[in-house]
Amino acid sequence: MRRIGLLAAAGTVALTLGLAVPARALIVFDPNNYVQNVLTAARELEQINNQITSLQNEAQMLINQAKNLVSLPYSSLQQLQSSIQRTQQLLAQAQRIAYDVQQIDRAFSTSYAPATSNQSNQLLISNAQSRWQNSYAATQDALRVQAGIVGNLDTNRVQTSALVSSSQGASGALQATQASNQILALNAQQLADLTAVVTAQGRAQSLEAAQRASAQDQNSSGGFLRQGGVINHPTCRCSTDDRHQGFQGVVAAYDNWRVGRHCLHDAASRRRRSSAESGADDRRNQLRPRALPQRHCGASRGL
Repeated sequence: MRRIGLLAAAGTVALTLGLAVPARALIVFDPNNYVQNVLTAARELEQINNQITSLQNEAQMLINQAKNLVSLPYSSLQQLQSSIQRTQQLLAQAQRIAYDVQQIDRAFSTSYAPATSNQSNQLLISNAQSRWQNSYAATQDALRVQAGIVGNLDTNRVQTSALVSSSQGASGALQATQASNQILALNAQQLADLTAVVTAQGRAQSLEAAQRASAQDQNSSGGFLRQGGVINHPTCRCSTDDRHQGFQGVVAAYDNWRVGRHCLHDAASRRRRSSAESGADDRRNQLRPRALPQRHCGASRGL
């Protein structure tokens, strides 16, 4: 019993002394807790790094978006408009029968109208002159339009080179799109030039075809080439050949009438050809100098 009492007293003293020691004097190390704390800190640091990377990506995206909103510093609109305006001016300067429906209708109801028997030679000649002048003017206009479009080729070359360089050096989507749109505008301008050339050439060909059709109509109806007229002179072999050449014969006859030329017929020469088969005596007789008679086409008509 005494031993038990001593043990109890010793325990009480030890407990009292243990309670009297400060808590900070006790150091406890838990490895598992330490590992968990390190892993948690590493995860938080990784999250921070991910947030920093995300912010950098967002900043770069904003920079790219700003570049996509930058306009193309080069514009070819003024040059393209100038080229189109030059072509339009050449088309607007069309002489005589221009690109006007009412004017075309008036011309085809007068100068290109079918010939009638009650029309005078002077009127027929005037209509032929007007048709020839229309064809001549249309050919000149077509050549002028072609020359103007050839002059635009150098401008188109410069614009194409500049636009391709701008497209290749575009810093954003907007600049690339604008460069592509200007290239399409350049193609549209070139198509407009091609349309102008085809239109001018077609106008010249149409007027020439109408002139030929009118000449053939007059040949078939006997209007301009009727008996006793300027072309169909009974003793004029050259005019007879012209009569079978359609449009060229009409123009040639009109030119002869206008400058006052005369169809000279070498009757002696024809007789020499006809007598060549009859013998040497006749041939020597035909070679003698003789006065050559002249016949005047249309002189009796007072033209």
